[in-house]
Amino acid sequence: MRNLKPLTSKRTGEKKRNTFGMIITLFIAIMFLGSTIGYIFYSENQDNNNEIHTYKNYKFVQTDYGWQTNTDYGQIATTYLPEETKDIECDCVFLNYQTLQANKAYVVALTSSERYAANELLRNFQFNNVQLACLPEDANNSECENIPLKSCKNADSSTRIIIFKEKEIISEGENMSKLVSGKIGFDNNCLIIEGKDLIKVSDKVIFKIFEIE
Repeated sequence: MRNLKPLTSKRTGEKKRNTFGMIITLFIAIMFLGSTIGYIFYSENQDNNNEIHTYKNYKFVQTDYGWQTNTDYGQIATTYLPEETKDIECDCVFLNYQTLQANKAYVVALTSSERYAANELLRNFQFNNVQLACLPEDANNSECENIPLKSCKNADSSTRIIIFKEKEIISEGENMSKLVSGKIGFDNNCLIIEGKDLIKVSDKVIFKIFEIE
């Protein structure tokens, strides 16, 4: 239940909402602009002496912006190589480039680590409209005061919900359990990315949707 707060004037409330909206828009714009500049810079200044790693039919070149390679859907840049994401569990049989595509995406990423991971994914896979959101259970969090509340229930054919959760993941196997780097789930247009190293988990998603794995 939301905490009751003192009433403020309509003008003050509108000014606060507008200011917060500008901050969110600026955050998303910086993510995309930085990634675009990086790609352009690399394309114009490729160094033939950079380290090269081959995985299947893909040649990864180490740059200032990560490991970069070309795919059938375009160029991508990741922090990790495919082999480094092998221990991440992926319950995402139906996750691919086409199924993730949508006009709009709500991204739940409250901590700095979660937002860095969101940037890793969004600089490679872009939506027409991206907006930060909070889960309903975080409604009383001060950071969620002027952010829409969304959950997997709000995902549909034109809207994707992408949730980042920084947490330890224990994999429960047959007669044993083990700590893994992360876990990915994709169901009914909702993508959940969990783990301690969320950038690595995001890279696993990228390798999956760009058909590298």
